[in-house]
Amino acid sequence: MKKIVLGLVCLLCISTTNFAQTKEELQAQRVISLEQMTTAGKQIGLEEKQITKLKGVFEDLFKSVDQIKADSTLTPEVRKEKLKEANGKKDWKVQNILGDKYKAYGEARKKIIADAAATKKQ
Repeated sequence: MKKIVLGLVCLLCISTTNFAQTKEELQAQRVISLEQMTTAGKQIGLEEKQITKLKGVFEDLFKSVDQIKADSTLTPEVRKEKLKEANGKKDWKVQNILGDKYKAYGEARKKIIADAAATKKQ
């Protein structure tokens, strides 16, 4: 019995450690995403005011995603739908901020992400 309890405690400690690492990795990825967004914005000639607004939109998205993922009452289907809705709201806000530069921003961001992935593989 003691061995089973000890095993469960060890399993709990390991899973807690993995969750903490995942949370840290998520935060690091979000910082990288904001940096990529800023770089793409500068490449297409956005004003600092527009870049600040974009950062706010992405930070709002991150908060929404955290709240949705933390809500244990949601079924996986509902959670997926809410995440899709939050991302759609983000896209709509970004389009309103960028106007006719939206397509150029998307292309610049994709190139930055592809370059980062290529660099990471090397």
